[in-house]
Amino acid sequence: IEILARGGMGIVYLGRRLTDDLEVAIKVGIQSRKLDTELSERFAREARALESLNHPNIIRVLDSGTLADGRGFLVTELAEGGTLGERLRRGAMPIDEVRRTFLQIALAVGAAHEAGILHRDLKPANILLDTAGSIKLADFSLARIDDAITGGGASLTGGNVFGTPYYL
Repeated sequence: IEILARGGMGIVYLGRRLTDDLEVAIKVGIQSRKLDTELSERFAREARALESLNHPNIIRVLDSGTLADGRGFLVTELAEGGTLGERLRRGAMPIDEVRRTFLQIALAVGAAHEAGILHRDLKPANILLDTAGSIKLADFSLARIDDAITGGGASLTGGNVFGTPYYL
């Protein structure tokens, strides 16, 4: 329907699921001949990691796969409240909202850690809000996934250093 966001790994679109008209977010990998295989594998691993997590504060994957041109995609629930970064730009948050938000972030990160997944790109742009103000931790594309998920510890970055410098 429209572009919601652009990042270093892909573009996120607003879409509508044909079976029931549910609005969803569709993350599609960037097209690059050199990185197509690497990004497709990263998308596949991100999908497996997210599918293994069942937590109210972690974005839910509805579908994933590979497009005909080799780019990976993820279809997730839509968090209609924007990002925490956008919320912070609107001004200071009341202390009760800060506490509630921080607790939900901690619960999401804790659930991921218990499942053997280290997010490694925790920043306001990757913390989504729903319309009720609850958070949804998103974008596990740089995650480190434990043996429990992959059958052998795997980094989605292949040993390279990625991330947002200010938050590293």
